[in-house]
Amino acid sequence: MSEENLATAATMLSACEQRAVKSERQFVSIKKARFMEKYIDEEFEGIISSVTKFGAFVLLRQFEVDGLVRKESLAKEKLEFDEDTLTLFNSRTGLRFCIGDHVKIKVTNADPEAGQVDFQFVEKLFNALGKTSTNQ
Repeated sequence: MSEENLATAATMLSACEQRAVKSERQFVSIKKARFMEKYIDEEFEGIISSVTKFGAFVLLRQFEVDGLVRKESLAKEKLEFDEDTLTLFNSRTGLRFCIGDHVKIKVTNADPEAGQVDFQFVEKLFNALGKTSTNQ
């Protein structure tokens, strides 16, 4: 094969691989959402696995399922997003949510078509440093 044909074949194969990975992730998300439908309105303990400006993703370790807790659900007080530390915080109250925090959530929605699971914040159990916390 010529170098040009090899380069073209490599580009096409890379694109195919990326589509396959995307399809696999979507399939797994759909299956997880379908599985979580039976747990709507139930409470679980989880760990914050990611924080964004719109909320926090919480991982339920017993199922290896994660879902989104929207920022509005995390606290009664307004939370700000710190992009450098990936935390949601309220400077007035000192309340802070960061990766590794243990929280209690309630499953509020599972949408298999979209492959999404939504949670609602119930209680912050302790933060990434192991300090206990009360209901927020």
